[in-house]
Amino acid sequence: MRRLGGYVAFVALMLCGAGVVTFLRIWQAARIQRLEPADAVVVFGAAVREDGPSVTLRLRAMRGATLYQQGFAPVVVCSGGTRGGVSEPRVMADLLLAHGVPASALILDEEGVTTRATLESLNALAGGTLRRVLAVSSPFHLFRIVEESRRHGIEALPCPARRGPTDGVRAKLQLFVWDARQYARETVAVWAYRIAAWRRRGKRAVR
Repeated sequence: MRRLGGYVAFVALMLCGAGVVTFLRIWQAARIQRLEPADAVVVFGAAVREDGPSVTLRLRAMRGATLYQQGFAPVVVCSGGTRGGVSEPRVMADLLLAHGVPASALILDEEGVTTRATLESLNALAGGTLRRVLAVSSPFHLFRIVEESRRHGIEALPCPARRGPTDGVRAKLQLFVWDARQYARETVAVWAYRIAAWRRRGKRAVR
């Protein structure tokens, strides 16, 4: 039912034109990266399967490790939730350790169950000193991260974790369908976050 509601919201946004503009901005943002010095690398969480970390989580962790090793930031924040007793940040930390990032450079944030929650956590971590961060996530996710970061007074530099080339027509088609769903989902999520922000501002104005 929730997925159906998401599809209905996406169609409604596309029909009114707002969704088309947002979809295109998400697509454009997915192709941008800013490799500049920052206070931290922030790796956004992804699923952990029964057989181990998902491909998405592995890609994000490896990207975070590379950025740290290239000297762009002194610490890596592993942010995510805990499901079924399995902590996404701890799994990410294990992957980062395996890729040469020292334990002393890792900060675990198990409160990052959503994009907004991760950014709220950043305001509390390290005494609120993480104001400029390298945001590591899937390409389609970065537009929402950058936009929501501004609302929290954080400058997020997009660093997409891209997958490698895929062989075979069937595999490419499956990935195309998966990507299309993610971009559609993000279009709805961007507007959900905007509406939530407008409501919060409205409540503060009433007070």
